[in-house]
Amino acid sequence: MKNAFVIFFAFITLGSCTLIDGKRGESEPLSKLEQLKVQKELWESANIKNYTYLVDKICFCGFPGEALVVVRNHTVSDFLDPETRESIMIEREGEEPQPLAEVIPNAYPTINDLFDITEDAIQEQADYLDIEYHESTYHPSQLIIDYWYNTVDDELTIITSKAARN
Repeated sequence: MKNAFVIFFAFITLGSCTLIDGKRGESEPLSKLEQLKVQKELWESANIKNYTYLVDKICFCGFPGEALVVVRNHTVSDFLDPETRESIMIEREGEEPQPLAEVIPNAYPTINDLFDITEDAIQEQADYLDIEYHESTYHPSQLIIDYWYNTVDDELTIITSKAARN
Protein backbone atom coordinates (compact mmCIF):
# COMPACT_ATOMS: atom_id res chain seq x y z
CA MET A 1 0.00 0.00 0.00
CA LYS A 2 2.87 2.37 0.84
CA ASN A 3 4.44 1.75 -2.59
CA ALA A 4 1.11 2.46 -4.27
CA PHE A 5 0.82 5.75 -2.38
CA VAL A 6 4.39 6.77 -3.26
CA ILE A 7 3.84 5.95 -6.94
CA PHE A 8 0.50 7.80 -6.95
CA PHE A 9 2.12 10.80 -5.24
CA ALA A 10 5.01 10.79 -7.73
CA PHE A 11 2.59 10.49 -10.66
CA ILE A 12 0.64 13.50 -9.41
CA THR A 13 3.85 15.41 -8.67
CA LEU A 14 5.53 14.62 -12.00
CA GLY A 15 2.27 15.10 -13.86
CA SER A 16 2.05 18.60 -12.53
CA CYS A 17 5.73 19.48 -12.61
CA THR A 18 5.19 23.20 -12.69
CA LEU A 19 5.41 26.00 -10.23
CA ILE A 20 3.57 29.24 -10.88
CA ASP A 21 5.66 32.37 -11.10
CA GLY A 22 3.54 35.13 -9.58
CA LYS A 23 5.26 37.91 -11.53
CA ARG A 24 4.73 36.65 -15.04
CA GLY A 25 2.07 33.98 -14.59
CA GLU A 26 4.35 31.53 -16.40
CA SER A 27 5.17 28.06 -15.19
CA GLU A 28 8.59 26.58 -14.45
CA PRO A 29 9.46 22.87 -14.55
CA LEU A 30 10.76 21.16 -11.44
CA SER A 31 14.43 21.80 -10.89
CA LYS A 32 16.86 19.00 -11.63
CA LEU A 33 17.42 18.54 -7.90
CA GLU A 34 13.66 18.27 -7.25
CA GLN A 35 13.30 15.75 -10.10
CA LEU A 36 16.23 13.77 -8.72
CA LYS A 37 14.67 13.62 -5.24
CA VAL A 38 11.34 12.36 -6.61
CA GLN A 39 13.01 9.72 -8.78
CA LYS A 40 15.28 8.59 -5.93
CA GLU A 41 12.31 8.21 -3.58
CA LEU A 42 10.52 6.10 -6.19
CA TRP A 43 13.62 3.93 -6.72
CA GLU A 44 14.07 3.46 -2.97
CA SER A 45 10.37 2.65 -2.43
CA ALA A 46 10.76 -0.30 -4.83
CA ASN A 47 13.28 -1.75 -2.34
CA ILE A 48 15.39 -3.40 -5.04
CA LYS A 49 18.57 -4.68 -3.41
CA ASN A 50 19.66 -7.31 -5.93
CA TYR A 51 19.83 -6.51 -9.63
CA THR A 52 21.92 -6.48 -12.77
CA TYR A 53 22.09 -3.76 -15.36
CA LEU A 54 24.18 -2.85 -18.37
CA VAL A 55 26.36 0.23 -17.98
CA ASP A 56 28.11 1.98 -20.84
CA LYS A 57 30.58 4.48 -19.38
CA ILE A 58 32.11 7.00 -21.76
CA CYS A 59 34.86 9.11 -20.26
CA PHE A 60 38.58 9.74 -20.03
CA CYS A 61 38.80 7.64 -16.91
CA GLY A 62 39.65 4.13 -15.86
CA PHE A 63 37.51 1.35 -17.30
CA PRO A 64 35.38 3.06 -19.92
CA GLY A 65 33.12 0.86 -21.99
CA GLU A 66 30.33 -1.59 -21.26
CA ALA A 67 29.92 -3.88 -18.28
CA LEU A 68 27.06 -5.85 -16.85
CA VAL A 69 27.01 -4.73 -13.22
CA VAL A 70 25.85 -7.34 -10.71
CA VAL A 71 24.62 -5.90 -7.41
CA ARG A 72 23.78 -7.91 -4.28
CA ASN A 73 22.38 -6.19 -1.21
CA HIS A 74 23.21 -2.74 -2.68
CA THR A 75 26.88 -3.73 -3.18
CA VAL A 76 28.70 -4.62 -6.38
CA SER A 77 29.42 -8.33 -6.48
CA ASP A 78 30.75 -8.59 -10.04
CA PHE A 79 31.33 -6.86 -13.37
CA LEU A 80 30.60 -9.14 -16.30
CA ASP A 81 31.54 -8.93 -19.94
CA PRO A 82 28.17 -8.25 -21.63
CA GLU A 83 28.84 -10.73 -24.45
CA THR A 84 30.44 -13.66 -22.62
CA ARG A 85 28.87 -13.06 -19.18
CA GLU A 86 32.26 -13.89 -17.65
CA SER A 87 33.87 -11.77 -14.92
CA ILE A 88 35.94 -8.90 -16.22
CA MET A 89 39.45 -9.63 -15.05
CA ILE A 90 42.32 -7.27 -14.34
CA GLU A 91 45.99 -8.16 -14.43
CA ARG A 92 48.59 -6.39 -12.37
CA GLU A 93 52.25 -6.86 -13.05
CA GLY A 94 53.54 -9.96 -11.31
CA GLU A 95 50.10 -11.07 -10.08
CA GLU A 96 47.47 -13.52 -11.22
CA PRO A 97 44.38 -12.03 -12.94
CA GLN A 98 41.69 -11.01 -10.46
CA PRO A 99 38.04 -10.01 -10.90
CA LEU A 100 37.79 -6.25 -11.46
CA ALA A 101 34.98 -6.05 -8.86
CA GLU A 102 37.36 -7.32 -6.16
CA VAL A 103 40.22 -5.02 -7.10
CA ILE A 104 38.28 -1.84 -7.97
CA PRO A 105 34.67 -2.23 -6.75
CA ASN A 106 33.71 1.30 -7.86
CA ALA A 107 34.94 0.90 -11.47
CA TYR A 108 31.28 0.99 -12.53
CA PRO A 109 28.46 2.56 -10.52
CA THR A 110 25.54 0.93 -8.75
CA ILE A 111 22.18 2.62 -9.26
CA ASN A 112 22.56 4.29 -5.86
CA ASP A 113 25.93 5.60 -7.07
CA LEU A 114 24.21 7.05 -10.16
CA PHE A 115 21.94 9.08 -7.92
CA ASP A 116 24.98 10.30 -5.96
CA ILE A 117 26.90 11.22 -9.15
CA THR A 118 23.84 13.10 -10.42
CA GLU A 119 23.38 14.98 -7.15
CA ASP A 120 27.07 15.90 -7.05
CA ALA A 121 26.87 17.31 -10.61
CA ILE A 122 23.80 19.35 -9.64
CA GLN A 123 25.39 20.64 -6.42
CA GLU A 124 28.63 21.50 -8.23
CA GLN A 125 26.59 23.32 -10.89
CA ALA A 126 28.10 21.46 -13.83
CA ASP A 127 28.13 23.58 -16.97
CA TYR A 128 26.12 20.91 -18.78
CA LEU A 129 23.95 18.23 -17.23
CA ASP A 130 21.41 16.11 -19.05
CA ILE A 131 19.53 13.42 -17.12
CA GLU A 132 16.98 10.90 -18.30
CA TYR A 133 15.21 8.53 -15.93
CA HIS A 134 14.01 4.99 -16.57
CA GLU A 135 10.20 5.01 -16.79
CA SER A 136 9.55 1.96 -14.59
CA THR A 137 12.55 1.66 -12.25
CA TYR A 138 13.09 5.44 -11.98
CA HIS A 139 16.90 5.33 -11.96
CA PRO A 140 19.05 7.58 -14.15
CA SER A 141 19.14 5.81 -17.52
CA GLN A 142 21.26 8.43 -19.24
CA LEU A 143 23.57 10.87 -17.56
CA ILE A 144 25.68 13.35 -19.51
CA ILE A 145 27.90 15.68 -17.52
CA ASP A 146 30.36 18.34 -18.61
CA TYR A 147 31.58 19.95 -15.42
CA TRP A 148 33.44 22.79 -17.15
CA TYR A 149 32.93 23.75 -20.81
CA ASN A 150 36.48 25.01 -21.27
CA THR A 151 38.21 22.01 -19.70
CA VAL A 152 39.31 18.97 -21.66
CA ASP A 153 38.54 15.41 -20.52
CA ASP A 154 36.19 16.21 -17.63
CA GLU A 155 33.10 14.93 -19.46
CA LEU A 156 31.24 11.83 -18.29
CA THR A 157 28.45 9.97 -20.04
CA ILE A 158 26.75 6.95 -18.49
CA ILE A 159 24.02 5.07 -20.31
CA THR A 160 22.22 2.23 -18.60
CA SER A 161 19.89 -0.45 -19.92
CA LYS A 162 18.63 -3.97 -19.35
CA ALA A 163 18.00 -3.50 -15.62
CA ALA A 164 16.68 -6.70 -14.09
CA ARG A 165 15.81 -7.65 -10.55
CA ASN A 166 17.60 -10.79 -9.31
